[in-house]
Amino acid sequence: MPIESETWKIKAINYDWSSMSYQFGWTRYKTETNGYSSVFGLGIGFLNGDFKDELTRKKTDLKGLDFNVKLGIGMAPISNELIVAVHFLCGVDLKLIEGDVKTETHKYNPGAVYVDAVIGGDVIVGYHVFDAIGVIAGIDITTNAYGIGAYYNDPARLSKTSRISYLFTGVNVTPHIGMFFVF
Repeated sequence: MPIESETWKIKAINYDWSSMSYQFGWTRYKTETNGYSSVFGLGIGFLNGDFKDELTRKKTDLKGLDFNVKLGIGMAPISNELIVAVHFLCGVDLKLIEGDVKTETHKYNPGAVYVDAVIGGDVIVGYHVFDAIGVIAGIDITTNAYGIGAYYNDPARLSKTSRISYLFTGVNVTPHIGMFFVF
């Protein structure tokens, strides 16, 4: 369940975007006998958030899809029945969002398509319940190293699309829990 917060600059105006996402992910953790550990993950989710500009502080609700991939390398200082691991992470996050806004005179559908390159780290704790099955939980904390995309107010007028670009903005906190299988 990623919780994200970032600031976009569109036409010299800062916009605050904060969201919560519900994700289904597949992650492969591998721990070597010398303690080195690696991680590879894929995720897809549904996100819902608030989009506010700095001038009017008007809030727009936006919803959409979130696709991501992450890679990491780290250490697992404890790796027996109990597993504790720490990783450095990098990844890519693609989001497609849209909303509905109604005024007295007309209705429009603002939205955005953007890609983030994220960096950060995670802490994982797991426990072998049986020889080949266990439970695992952890938290990823990342920041958006670079993001680029497009924002539009009305899909019928895509010629009015604005560029989104940001550097080292926002914090993403992703708690996760699941089961693991040993192969």
